[in-house]
Amino acid sequence: MKKHMAVGSVLLASALALSACSGGDGDSDGEVTLDFPTWQASEPGYQEFWEAAVEEFEESHSGVTINLEQISFDDYQQSLVTRFAANDGPAIVHLPTRFFPSFADQGFLAGLDDRLGETDILETWPVSQDQLMWEGEYQGVLLLSYGYVLYYNSAMLDEAGVEVPTSYEELIDAAEQLTADGVYGIAMDTAQNPNLLMELAWPVVGSGHAVVDDSGYAFTDPEVVSIAEQVRELSQYAPQGLASEQKRQYFADGNAAMMIDGPFVGQLIDDSDNADDIEAAAPPFETVPGAQSNSLHVSAMVSDEEADLAWEFIEMVASPQWQDRYVEEVGVPAPREGSGADVIADDPTLQVFDEVMTDAVDVVPDNDQVRLEYPAYSEAVSFSVSRLISTNDPVEDVMSELQTRLEEEVPLS
Repeated sequence: MKKHMAVGSVLLASALALSACSGGDGDSDGEVTLDFPTWQASEPGYQEFWEAAVEEFEESHSGVTINLEQISFDDYQQSLVTRFAANDGPAIVHLPTRFFPSFADQGFLAGLDDRLGETDILETWPVSQDQLMWEGEYQGVLLLSYGYVLYYNSAMLDEAGVEVPTSYEELIDAAEQLTADGVYGIAMDTAQNPNLLMELAWPVVGSGHAVVDDSGYAFTDPEVVSIAEQVRELSQYAPQGLASEQKRQYFADGNAAMMIDGPFVGQLIDDSDNADDIEAAAPPFETVPGAQSNSLHVSAMVSDEEADLAWEFIEMVASPQWQDRYVEEVGVPAPREGSGADVIADDPTLQVFDEVMTDAVDVVPDNDQVRLEYPAYSEAVSFSVSRLISTNDPVEDVMSELQTRLEEEVPLS
């Protein structure tokens, strides 16, 4: 038995023990209720978008109610697994895309190839839509993917006479020049947290290398080791002990001159006193590192009628009208090509994100086992990046021990 099946069985057994949910089926008088849990129902921008989409769908589908339900992000995955284990999965499945492999592997999600074939989604979505394919079949529609960008405080760079860096080497040099008088050149994740692995993933992907290749893990590849040494060097010019949210606040408050991040920090920056000085540029890499944020799916455990309605809702959200509205309400680029052109034209930061999104390469290795075991993979890599940043352990030893740990804990099939 493959390891991922054993892990899935444990997860399923745990969920069964916790299950205590009641149905989302249509009731006896012919009315149909589609459950739609999400962690975004009360988030500014997202809330307005989802409430408007639900309202329009209900108005155009007599007798259909969508139960939009807020669940905290911390509880989200376990809540959905519990429901699916009790054969009570929601009809409309909204997932942080990194959880997609485990849900697909358990058979919780319906195949969508035939439905997608009747739309233009595959022709107008970025290549990252392919990350929602499992065992040769699409099982979801990407709602947000992005490339990472370089945020910078233009006033701080101008005062120091520093140009916006366009390579990782230039980024290190710029960070060194900008670090003075209690202000740091760059804000990084420097505390142990799940996002810490990005500090290594960005330059590895950005340089065109990979940490998984045909022969297995490649953390001991000399090129990857060299990049790890650069990560250690860059971290000298960053405040220590900061996790993601603290890092972002540190940058927004003007205590660091640069930061690499995604589009989801826009509101924080807009609300800061330094908003007028903060700009965005393409990341300082040859290849744009990117990621998938979230996606929509149809449950494999509902009636044909509910599945059809759930798909109709997803198809509506994917329409040009609603993709334009997504850009307007949420303030991020939508996956449909050309969406929100008027809004993006008025926002220089959105223009940068729109430009880098199409060609962005996922920072998660393209390996089903890694994707399925991503929490374990992430923990191992993040621990090693923490060692790079916080110790003087030889880089070669850190990477060799990481390679060994992953080969033992997340063996590649």
